[in-house]
Amino acid sequence: MVIDTNSINPAQPGKRNGGADSTALDQKAAGNNNPEQAKTASPTTTDTVKLSSQAQSLSSLQETLGNLPEVDEARVEQIRQQIADGSYQVDAEQIAAAILRDDQSF
Repeated sequence: MVIDTNSINPAQPGKRNGGADSTALDQKAAGNNNPEQAKTASPTTTDTVKLSSQAQSLSSLQETLGNLPEVDEARVEQIRQQIADGSYQVDAEQIAAAILRDDQSF
């Protein structure tokens, strides 16, 4: 014996099982039988956020850093000039120490 359940309550777009309008069911479940009132209802409470002093400091620092140039053009020009006139000296020991320090952090 085969029972065809599709012909009992065929599915309809925008409708829930049994052919009921989904919007009407949602409003009824929420205790609101007036669709116009549901559209214009306003919230009765408001949420507020208060940042800690640490978060405010971080925000201020981030803004300050964001306003700084990414590259110190004056320092770059100074090094360019030193390279051009041959006075730029590389400290190999300082570079090696920095490489070792970075390697140890991994």
